[in-house]
Amino acid sequence: MKITRLSLRDFRGFRSLDLDFSPDVTALVGVNGAGKTSILDALALLLSCLVESIRSGEPETIAPSASDVRVGASTAQLSLTADISVQPTHWSIAKTLPGHPPGASSALDALHEPVAAAQTTIALGSPFLPLVVYFPTNRSALDIPERIRTPHAFDALSAYDGALEGGASNFRGFFEWFRQEEDILNEQQVLEILHEEQGLDGSSTPSPLPVVRRAIEALLPGARRVRIERRPQRMTVELNGTRLDVAQLSDGEKCLLAMAGDLARRMALAAPTLENPLEHPAVVLIDEIELHLHPGLQRVILPRLQKVFPRAQFIITTHSPQVLSSLHAANVRVLERFELRTLDRGTWRRDTNRILEAAFGDPGRPPEVAAKLNLLRDAVDADRYDEARQLIRELSTMIEGDDPDVFFYQQLLPPEDTTEAAS
Repeated sequence: MKITRLSLRDFRGFRSLDLDFSPDVTALVGVNGAGKTSILDALALLLSCLVESIRSGEPETIAPSASDVRVGASTAQLSLTADISVQPTHWSIAKTLPGHPPGASSALDALHEPVAAAQTTIALGSPFLPLVVYFPTNRSALDIPERIRTPHAFDALSAYDGALEGGASNFRGFFEWFRQEEDILNEQQVLEILHEEQGLDGSSTPSPLPVVRRAIEALLPGARRVRIERRPQRMTVELNGTRLDVAQLSDGEKCLLAMAGDLARRMALAAPTLENPLEHPAVVLIDEIELHLHPGLQRVILPRLQKVFPRAQFIITTHSPQVLSSLHAANVRVLERFELRTLDRGTWRRDTNRILEAAFGDPGRPPEVAAKLNLLRDAVDADRYDEARQLIRELSTMIEGDDPDVFFYQQLLPPEDTTEAAS
C-alpha cells in the first residue's frame, strides 16, 4: 500500500488542503502550529478505518471528534487515496457538529475489496496484510513489565495492536513478543541439537527474531546482542562493547530501538511467510523524526530507515535541516499557516544554513548579525568600501572567531591604501 493523496476540509486549522505524497518519503516542515502533526493525525484516523475493517470484516468508520471541526465550520471531512495492491482506492470520513444541518458523510465502500483480499490471505494460512504504523513524539517512553502475567497470542492481526496509537504501550507489546520469540528460538535450538544427536530431521520454521535484531543493530549505532534477561526481567543490549539495560539508554537511543524493534516486529506478524519480513510494504508515520537525536544521526536516520525497510513509505515531520539534507526538494512539503508553500530551492546535501533559510524561513544567524551581513553585501556590491570596512569591524565584535562570510566580503575589498591614494 502507498498513500498518494490526502484532502482535508475544515479539519482543525485547515480550511482546505490537498496534499500529494511521494512513494518513498514525504517530509512535512513548518513552524510550530503550522499543522504538521494534524496531518499525521488525519492520516491515522483514515488508516484506522482500514485497520478496523480488516479486523471486523466490514467497513468501520473511525470519525473525527467534534473538537476536530474547524472553528466556524459545522462539518469536517477527511479523504484519502491510496494504491492498495496497485489498485487506486479512495475513502473518506466526516464529522458534523450536533444541532447543525447534515454535511458531508463518510464513504467507505471502496474498502470492501482490500479488506476481503487481506482476510483471504489469513484464511489461506499465509497472511499478507497492509501495514500502517504511527510513531508519535512520546515513543522514547519504554513500558517494560516487571512480569508477564497473561501471555499474549501473537497472530497476524496483532500487527495492528496499538499501531496507530503509539507510545509506551507499543514497546510493551514489542517486549512481550520479543521474549516469547526468544523462548521459542531457544527451544528450537535445543530440539535441533537433540534431533541431530538422534539422527532425526531437526528442521523447523525459521524464527523472525534474528531479522528483528538485525533491524535494531542497523539503526542503533554500536548495538549488538539484544536479549531478554529473566531475573530481573529486563531487555538488555550491548552498546559499543558495554551491556546496558535499555532503560539506561539515552532518549535518542530509546527512540531508535523502540522504532526499529516495533516496526520490524509488526512486519514479521503482518507477513509471517515472507522470507525477509523487513521487505514487507508499510506506511510509517513519524512525528519529529529527529527527536532526541544528535545532528550527525539526524543526517543519516532516513537513509538508514530506507535501507533497513526498503519497501516502506515514510511520512514524517521534522524541524531539522540535517534531516532535509538527505532528501530532494520533491520530497518536502512546507506548511505555512495551514497552507502549502512552494519550496523553490533544493535541499539534497545542501548546507544547513541554506536549508534553514529555504525551508524554515530562518536566516541561520541571529537577526542582528544577519541584518549587518546583508548591509555588508550591499555595501560591497555598491563599492562603498569605507562603509563595508566599518561593518566588518562591527561584525568582528559580534561574532566569536573567524567567520567565512565576513572573510569572503573582506577579500573583495581593495587594499585600504589604494583607496586613499585614489581619493
